[in-house]
Amino acid sequence: MMDILSAPAALPFVIALMVMTFIAILEGVSLFFGAAISGFLDGVLPDFDLPDLDGGPDGSVDVGGLESVGPLTYLMSWLSFGKAPALVLLIAFLTVFGLAGLTVLAITSSVAGVLVPGWLAAIPAVMVALPGTRYLGRAFGAVLPKEETEAVSTDRFIGKVAVIIRGESRRDQPAEAKLKDMHGQTHWILVEPDEDDEVFGGADEVIIVSQAGSVYRVIRNTHQVLSRNR
Repeated sequence: MMDILSAPAALPFVIALMVMTFIAILEGVSLFFGAAISGFLDGVLPDFDLPDLDGGPDGSVDVGGLESVGPLTYLMSWLSFGKAPALVLLIAFLTVFGLAGLTVLAITSSVAGVLVPGWLAAIPAVMVALPGTRYLGRAFGAVLPKEETEAVSTDRFIGKVAVIIRGESRRDQPAEAKLKDMHGQTHWILVEPDEDDEVFGGADEVIIVSQAGSVYRVIRNTHQVLSRNR
């Protein structure tokens, strides 16, 4: 095993585990002094407010809402961002990626007698690390108090001004919008008109008036004061 760890092909996986260890130690030290890095990181990252991709009690997923979601937002939500601290997800990814990559190298060395290139071993390592991060993040988030994983209650979005950034918003056809909360944190949300015959397009400013599940109902913003204070 020591021969594998010292091989050039193992370098990306060894570095991943070293970075993971460094971050974990740094987080532990920061917690000792009462200023956790994870809290700072969650504060500067945007919040991803999406339907539960695992579905509701009956196993159904709000597919109509997901059709209007950007790929980056979808991926971040799938990886459990918002359900667990971002630093925990980063540590989970680096750990699974590093261990999976070294395992691939060990298996190929044992079976074929040669080490595959690091970039080739990284492909299955990433394929294992992504779902591993998702499920480790969800498991960790499940044991955290609710207030640890939700810095801002979504009820506070009512009355806020949002901007449509992707898609065309009609009734029962939500589009993606963004807004900033009182702490300056950016949130991406799904919105649809409160009025049946209203349509909103890109760059339209809207005011959130209610919430229906994972989708927010909005009206057109006709108040310039709200726009300036957004």
